[in-house]
Amino acid sequence: MDKKDKLLKKARNNPQGLRFSKFETLLSLCDWVFDHQTGSHRIWYSPTKVRLSIQPNKDGEAKAYQVKNSYLYRTNPMTQNNIFGGFTMGKVSFNRDCSKRD
Repeated sequence: MDKKDKLLKKARNNPQGLRFSKFETLLSLCDWVFDHQTGSHRIWYSPTKVRLSIQPNKDGEAKAYQVKNSYLYRTNPMTQNNIFGGFTMGKVSFNRDCSKRD
């Protein structure tokens, strides 16, 4: 199991217990790009140019709702089912390895 798999498993199993630095590492491993920081808000863009604004809790943990809102833990808005093994964002589907599905 590689680093990305371990972080994906941790994010899925305990999103409220994920360190902010590990969350950013996971975004980076899944080809998200850090764009800039304004105050405490760090702006990331997905490979499909979806914007995500994140900031740490005071205790250094990632905010669970931000982990869940990232495409790493994206839910299908129609069914609200966790589709961590793959996900759909708009009309684009992705595999667990963050690559696009055909």
